[in-house]
Amino acid sequence: MVGYFDEYRIPFKGLKSGIHHFDFKITDEFFGNLDYAEQEKAEVNLRLTFLKEETMLNLDFDFDGAVEVICDRCGHAFMHPVRGQKRLIVKFGDESYEESDEIIVVPEGKYEIDIHHYVYEYIILLLPLRKVHSVEFEGVGKCDPKVLKKIEERSAKKTIDPRWEELKKLKNKF
Repeated sequence: MVGYFDEYRIPFKGLKSGIHHFDFKITDEFFGNLDYAEQEKAEVNLRLTFLKEETMLNLDFDFDGAVEVICDRCGHAFMHPVRGQKRLIVKFGDESYEESDEIIVVPEGKYEIDIHHYVYEYIILLLPLRKVHSVEFEGVGKCDPKVLKKIEERSAKKTIDPRWEELKKLKNKF
């Protein structure tokens, strides 16, 4: 498991100052090697633009692909598109800490940065809070019709307390 993420360690001490590009393919195996990942399937391409400067590092992540999620409406899995950019700025200091969501500080003597956790975190942040089959991404809604019918039936069975109806009438008068 530890060896799997070795490719996500970028040794920056040996790199010349300037722009460097790295390409990564995030697949099912990536998520399978994380104990805390809910996702199991993925096909995401990551293009990392790595700018090494004398006093800091700029990492620009560009994601394009899809991750399997569970539909919040019908409960079935589907591949949701993941597209977007994220930035990480690495400064050098006396000790490691996060200055903000985009800026971290690492000790002066550090010679590499492990980005696998940031890759996971950024992919999750690119997913919407509400995950449902979408006409926009899939052409037509793909929710299970049987599940939708049951939801509709249960919603229709709810009866409103007559006292609330009387209160609504009063509210509408004013």
